[in-house]
Amino acid sequence: MKVVEKLYLGRIATPLSDRRRPVYNWFSMKEAFSRDLVFLLAETWGLGEGDVALDPFCGCYDSETEVLTKKGWKRFDTVTVGDEIATLNPATFELEYQRPRRLYHYIYRGKMYKVKSKQVDLLVTPNHRMFVAQRKSLKPKSEWIFDLIPAESIFGKHVIYKKNCKWRGVEKATFELGNRKPPMDDWLFFFGLWLAGGSVTKYRRKNGKGYFYVVQIRNYNDEILSKAVEVAQRLGFNPHLTQGSKVKIYDKELYEYLSKSGKSREKFIPDDIKSLSPRQLELFLNAYLLGDGRRSTVRKQRNPTIRCWTASEKLKDDLQEIALKAGWSANFALSAKAGEKDDRIPRRQIFAGRNTWMLTFIQKHDTPRVYGRRSVRERSENVENWVDYNGDVWCLEVPNHVIYVRRNGKPVWCGNSGTAPLACRELGLPCVGFDVHPVLLFASRVKLGDYDVGKLRSAVHGIVKSKFERMKVEVPALVSRVFPKPVLEDIAHFRGRIMEVDDEKTREFMLLGLAVAAMRCSWARRDGAAIKVVKRAVPPLRKVLEEQLLRMCRDLEQFRAKPSNITIEHCDARKMNLADESVDAVITSPPYFRKQEYIHVYRVEGWILGLEKPRADELIGVREGSATEEDFSDVTEFVGEKPFEAKLYFKDMFAALREISRVCKKGAGICMVTSDGCLPSGPIEVCETLSSMAEKVGFRAKQLVVVNKRYCTTPARRRVGISREALLMWEKTV
Repeated sequence: MKVVEKLYLGRIATPLSDRRRPVYNWFSMKEAFSRDLVFLLAETWGLGEGDVALDPFCGCYDSETEVLTKKGWKRFDTVTVGDEIATLNPATFELEYQRPRRLYHYIYRGKMYKVKSKQVDLLVTPNHRMFVAQRKSLKPKSEWIFDLIPAESIFGKHVIYKKNCKWRGVEKATFELGNRKPPMDDWLFFFGLWLAGGSVTKYRRKNGKGYFYVVQIRNYNDEILSKAVEVAQRLGFNPHLTQGSKVKIYDKELYEYLSKSGKSREKFIPDDIKSLSPRQLELFLNAYLLGDGRRSTVRKQRNPTIRCWTASEKLKDDLQEIALKAGWSANFALSAKAGEKDDRIPRRQIFAGRNTWMLTFIQKHDTPRVYGRRSVRERSENVENWVDYNGDVWCLEVPNHVIYVRRNGKPVWCGNSGTAPLACRELGLPCVGFDVHPVLLFASRVKLGDYDVGKLRSAVHGIVKSKFERMKVEVPALVSRVFPKPVLEDIAHFRGRIMEVDDEKTREFMLLGLAVAAMRCSWARRDGAAIKVVKRAVPPLRKVLEEQLLRMCRDLEQFRAKPSNITIEHCDARKMNLADESVDAVITSPPYFRKQEYIHVYRVEGWILGLEKPRADELIGVREGSATEEDFSDVTEFVGEKPFEAKLYFKDMFAALREISRVCKKGAGICMVTSDGCLPSGPIEVCETLSSMAEKVGFRAKQLVVVNKRYCTTPARRRVGISREALLMWEKTV
């Protein structure tokens, strides 16, 4: 078996479960596989009647993050499926515009990964895929390999981000200005100087008959003015160098063209210039910075800092986009608010009439490092931590999976959302999903249903507008602790109204929405297997429920799936009700050793949905009562002298692997995500043990891809070894 280390998937899901619906944000669960993995398995093994157990792999940005489109920078809440998004081809590092396959928006409450340095500023959900290169050796960072890695997997590690790209623009020889066709390079130099420090004015003639039109460029550098005169002459104009450091041109045609680019506070760069080649865009940028730029005066500095200032918000955005296409990058920050003193010129009292931004251009160092949290550089250069967040998050999915985003003026290439469930639905694969947890089965069944959205909206309106009635219900102690009394009363009221709905699908749809909305109005905080109570002000349940149900309706309207036969069943993986040799592929993530917290954390949702908790005898690695060594006779060769709880886990997993082998056809592909276990005495090798068991029951272990590593520690936090999270790939050979 080939062992490969590719530490990029991060934290993987625990329960063996279906959870394949792309409307994943209806009920939050942990991630498992990327979309690319499912498509790869589909091509390699030809996914057919697959027992496919998948988790969402989603991640999103906070409300302050923007994305670059062909129409400029946009906030995520204004992006539509018709917009063309600036994406990065990860193989060639070329900028490519692509339309989003899907848009994501939901309310998120929990920890967010925050990273902030001089060149990077991001706030994303823990499982969001970051486009970074991890430090693996002392090789130059130019040799580091970029990949999509979950945020939670790079926390505390030394990584580099990417801010620039390659751009295949159009190289144009000439520019069309009426009947004139001057050289494009000369026009770009002239236009750059004018945009930085020029203006246009229309004057009435002294005799009152008609107007004359003036284009002027102001600059206090005589060499630049002389160059401007020379270029203007080559363009076919008759420039005049006047007092006051100005070049004036009297030309109506030129006036009419330049006046379209706006006055000083509304200036922008036309789209036909933004589509030019990198060479010509760099020529334009250099001309603009000659007119309005300032280079640092630090001695012996190999790459001096270049800055410029503008009061035009649109021009600020356009310059940032052109810098990217020229092979550079640019950050911006608010230099002075309207009415505040502008300190750019010493010893002068200047107050900004409007918000003024400072842009900083980076020509060479476009792969900034972010150091691990234990680095001494942390105090001065970067901040990396987990912050509490409660609000809207957004993202989108594009074919290249890497998009150009910015936050607080700092742009960087970063990953997009993408899920294995979406891939299965896109492929229209027949699937069978098994689980023993009633809450997870309920959520999967609702998310995979077919609905009449019109009827759903009508039912939602009737529920959320219903008059409140106080109902008596029996409330478990845990539930009473995590909800304020008014929220508990609202839950009882809305659950009662929902249970009066005749249509079962509609009823279950709204119950799931109620469970999700109620948790947003609770004091509950999940911490592994524990549910902690943190009292705080909560929003009214009626409002949150309406938002949640209407958002679910919108999700249904946006999603387009191919027809496929999907079955969700309550079934023990050790005894599946499937025919022999009926499955073409298995993609799953069974419970990790000593990681059964998912049994407990959905107890509150289970009460709201009216469901029972799973039975102990249906759970992997959990047993009520005692067991003897004879009970482990079938796995003795694999478990040896391992501790009792490890033997119990492997016995159950061996039974599940025998069942998987029974139902799989010859040649079927199996992809399993699992992890080594940890005990106070040291790590338990789960990955190799499961692979050995798989070979015993008819599989050939093809590859073990290590996707994450963690330290095993004692209760006193002493390190006793390393636990690996891995992707196991097998093939049925008999």
